[in-house]
Formats: sequence, structure tokens, C-alpha cells
Amino acid sequence: MNDNSSKGLLWLVVLIVVIVGGWYLWRGNTPQSAKVPAAPDTAAATEAVSDAVSSRDGSDDSLEQDMKSIDDGLADVDANSAAVDSGLNDQPVPQTE
Repeated sequence: MNDNSSKGLLWLVVLIVVIVGGWYLWRGNTPQSAKVPAAPDTAAATEAVSDAVSSRDGSDDSLEQDMKSIDDGLADVDANSAAVDSGLNDQPVPQTE
């Protein structure tokens, strides 16, 4: 082997070692628990909804109660939405040294 081909082979080996070492370090820094989260338990949510609206009874009083429950829920959503909006419109605080 001549001198140029041995230098080229050495550089190739060094390059492969650097690539494999970099991949190994990158792979070691990624979180191992990057799994798809399990679906939430919908049974509890279904129970909460069925408790909020009692549509089993079709009387006027029952419907009025259901509408009030829905209106209360929408009022809570409006309050939460207003809180989020105020957080998004937050002004930066000037930095002092």
C-alpha cells in the first residue's frame, strides 16, 4: 500500500468512528419513554356528563334544569377562556440590570 491510500483508509476509519460515536451519544440523550400515551379513561368522563344532564326525563322542569346546568358549564368555559386570553395578552416586563 502506498502512503496516500493508507492515509485515506485511516481518515475513513476515523470518520466512521466519529459518526458511530455521535449516533451513540445522540441516541443516549433521547428520552427512552417517548411512547404514545395511553388513551384516557372515558368511563369517568361519561359518568360526569350523564350526571350533568338528566335527559332521561322529558318534563319541562327537567329540561329547565338541564339548560341551567349547560349554561353554568358554558359560563365556566367563558371564565377559563378569559383567563387564557389575559395570559396571552400579557405584556413583557422591562429588564433591569
